[in-house]
Amino acid sequence: MAMGGPLEDAHWKYGHRLVGRNGSCFSEWQMFIGNLLTSYKITWWCHVAIKFFT
Repeated sequence: MAMGGPLEDAHWKYGHRLVGRNGSCFSEWQMFIGNLLTSYKITWWCHVAIKFFT
């Protein structure tokens, strides 16, 4: 379920670097979930805006 785009790029670049440094998956999962929530919110707002303005 790859989203693609800058969010996913940032996730792979910085998420894995954090995991390497901390020696745990926690930071990576935290970022991943944060990215999912952010993209979900953006999608939801776009949906609302489209409904409202059309």
